[in-house]
Amino acid sequence: MSALRWSSALAKAPRDGTEFQVWWSGQWQPRARFDPDSHAFELWGRTDYDTEGWETFYWSEVTHWMPQPEKPV
Repeated sequence: MSALRWSSALAKAPRDGTEFQVWWSGQWQPRARFDPDSHAFELWGRTDYDTEGWETFYWSEVTHWMPQPEKPV
C-alpha cells in the first residue's frame, strides 16, 4: 500500500460530493467536500462548533488536500 500524499492543488479535488481531507487555516480538517448543488466547498461542522453539519468554508485558505484513506478490512 502506498502512503497517502498531501496535494496543494485544490483545483484537482473531487467535485462530485466525495469527501476528502484538507489543511485549512492552519488546521487539519478530516471531512471536507465540494457540494455540486451549491457549488461550494464545505467542512463537516468544523467552522462553527455550535452546530453540526456541512458548512461552507473559504477554499482560498486551503493549503493542502488529500483523499480519505481506505476503510480497514
